[in-house]
Amino acid sequence: MKSSVAMILYDSRSGSTMLSGQLEKFDHCFVTNESAFISRIFSLPKEESAEKTIDYLFEEPQFHDFQLSREKVMTLYSSSEDTKSFIESILLEHLRSRYEWFEDSEKNLIVIKHPPTNHLKKIEMLWPTAIAIVLIRDGRDVHLSKKHSVNLSGIPFSSSAFRSAINWRYKYQTFLTTRWYTVPIRYEDIIQPTFDLTAFVNKLGVSGVKSQELNKEFPVPDSHKNFHQNVGKTIISGNHSKFDTDGYVNFVFSSVCANLLEQFQYGHIMAKKYKKPWHLLRLIGDVVSYSIQSVYRLIQFSLFDRHRFLMRLDKLKSKAT
Repeated sequence: MKSSVAMILYDSRSGSTMLSGQLEKFDHCFVTNESAFISRIFSLPKEESAEKTIDYLFEEPQFHDFQLSREKVMTLYSSSEDTKSFIESILLEHLRSRYEWFEDSEKNLIVIKHPPTNHLKKIEMLWPTAIAIVLIRDGRDVHLSKKHSVNLSGIPFSSSAFRSAINWRYKYQTFLTTRWYTVPIRYEDIIQPTFDLTAFVNKLGVSGVKSQELNKEFPVPDSHKNFHQNVGKTIISGNHSKFDTDGYVNFVFSSVCANLLEQFQYGHIMAKKYKKPWHLLRLIGDVVSYSIQSVYRLIQFSLFDRHRFLMRLDKLKSKAT
């Protein structure tokens, strides 16, 4: 693949689709559809047959949005020399299916949306010169957004502030350890009316010229419609710091993620004198509930959702190392 590669690293409900839509407007920037297919490839045992590998990819509803037939993916698999070339072939065919005029070029930057957090070390080995676009949103607002949303499977996100804080901290601690050239960008900055993405795009090594192709825009597939509820709506510049009205959420994140919040220049860290006894009691209950649910989910996934079970195992392995 001649094009350069970038990975958007983010937590859910952090504005990744909004950012993708803005990046896609630039001439040589191409953002792939959101899919966990790379994670599935890395999670599978190497001895799996070609048929089982292809079946496993198509089990994910989002992979169908790549508009590739099973026969085409099998052909790509058979003609690929290794995992890297197989993944790159899928990405290129996906973009060609979206834009007939697309050509793989050294001028292009292919932005992979939804790279697997638990496999970043493996991806670093395959694409050592990739760029990490770290999209950051205040974890407290991420949690409050998740409370009123469903995931890509149509299942409501957890309402546990502690679970959200642990996941947010884990992801961004992982993102910050990458060896890639890293370009951070905050959701709170993007939504400001005066924000200009051109300088940011130039940091990615891409021309800041807007595309003249009429159909060059990041599409939201039908499988994502319920998840991306705000696509197409006016961006509200004041859409942040909602946690100010929820003292418990601020307490949990101030207790679990204070260092990261300060590093990303988020204020409103709760001072010790404002932490209430009932906040601590509620947090203890959240921790106990989180532990029980984690064991329950692992058992449930092992029985009914192979991909999520393998993902959980990979996450435990990555934490252990």
